[in-house]
Amino acid sequence: MDKVISPAPAPRRRLFIDFIRVLSCLYIVAYWHLRDYVDYGPTDPFWLHSNRISLLLVSLCLGSFAFVSAYFIGKKERFDSAECFIGYLKKRFIRIYPLYLLAIACFGFMHIEKAGLLTEGALLISMFSAPVPKTLWYITMLLVFNLLSPLILVPRRSLLRIALMGFLLWLSFMAYSFLGGHLDYRILLYLPPFILGLMAGYDEAGMTRPRVLWGALFIFVVGLFLLPITFESKLLGTLARIPAGTAGCLLVFEGCRRMEAHLQGAARLIIFLSYSSFCMYLFHRPVMQSVVKFYYPETPVSQFFYMFSVAVPLTIALAWFIQFAYDRAIAILQSRLSVRSS
Repeated sequence: MDKVISPAPAPRRRLFIDFIRVLSCLYIVAYWHLRDYVDYGPTDPFWLHSNRISLLLVSLCLGSFAFVSAYFIGKKERFDSAECFIGYLKKRFIRIYPLYLLAIACFGFMHIEKAGLLTEGALLISMFSAPVPKTLWYITMLLVFNLLSPLILVPRRSLLRIALMGFLLWLSFMAYSFLGGHLDYRILLYLPPFILGLMAGYDEAGMTRPRVLWGALFIFVVGLFLLPITFESKLLGTLARIPAGTAGCLLVFEGCRRMEAHLQGAARLIIFLSYSSFCMYLFHRPVMQSVVKFYYPETPVSQFFYMFSVAVPLTIALAWFIQFAYDRAIAILQSRLSVRSS
C-alpha cells in the first residue's frame, strides 16, 4: 500500500504581529490625527498632543508598523533570481498600490490635499520632492522601502550585510539631502526601523538574544535624553529621534512577542482590526472630514469624543469592507485568469 503523506500544517499565525499593527494604527487614527478635527483654540486640553512623549509614541507607532512590514519581507522573500524579484514586486503591487491610488483619488476628490502633491505621491517621488501629501506620505515611504528591499536583502545574506546595505542606503538619502535634494527627513527616521525589521525577519532568534535586547534598551534610554533637546535644525531634530525610535521598535516587538499567549482571548478582535489596519490608515481622513461636515459639536471636549465615538468606528467598518471587497475582487480576477491560462 502506498504511504499516505499528509499535507504540512499551515504556519501558525503570529498574533503578536497583528497586535503591533493594531496598536500602531489605532494610536494614529483613533487619537493622534483626531487633533486635526478638534478646535482647541489657544490651549490644548489633551496635553499628550503637545509634548515630547507624544512625538516618541508617534515614532514608535509608525516605526513599529514599518518594522513588522519589513519583518515578513525578511522572513519570506528570497531574491536569488530575477523571477523571485519580479514575483515579489507583483505581490507588493497588488497588495498595496491599487488601494493607495484609491485613497489618493479620495483625497483629491474631497480636496484634502493639493493635486500636485497627490500626483507626486502616486509616482512615489514625493519623499524626495518635499513637501509631501499629508498622511499618505507614510504609505509612499513604505512603498519606496518595499521597492528598495531587494537591494538590502542581497543574496547570501547575513545580519551584518543587511545592516551594512541598509546603512549605505540611509547614507545615500543623507547625501541626496546635502546635495540640495528636497528630502522629507522622516524617511531618515523610519528607514532604520524598517531595516531592523528585515533583520528580525531574517534571523528572529539572533535579533532577540539577550545581549541584543540589552543593547537596544541602552540605546533607547540614551535616546530618551536627546528628546527634550531643542534643535534649530530640523535635520538634527530628526536625527535625535532615531536612537529611541529605532531601538524602541525592537523592544516593542520583543515585548509583544513575549505576551502573545495572553492575547489569545482577544484573537478574533485583534485579527479583525489588523485585517482592517491598512485601509484604516488610508481612508480615515476622508471619513473624518465627512463626519465633521455632517455635524460638529461646539466645545473641544465634545468634539474629541464625538470624533472618537462616531468617526473612528465608521473608519474601522469602512476599512474592513474596502479591504474585504478588494481581496474578493482580486481573488475572482486571479481565478478567471488561471482558468483562461489553463
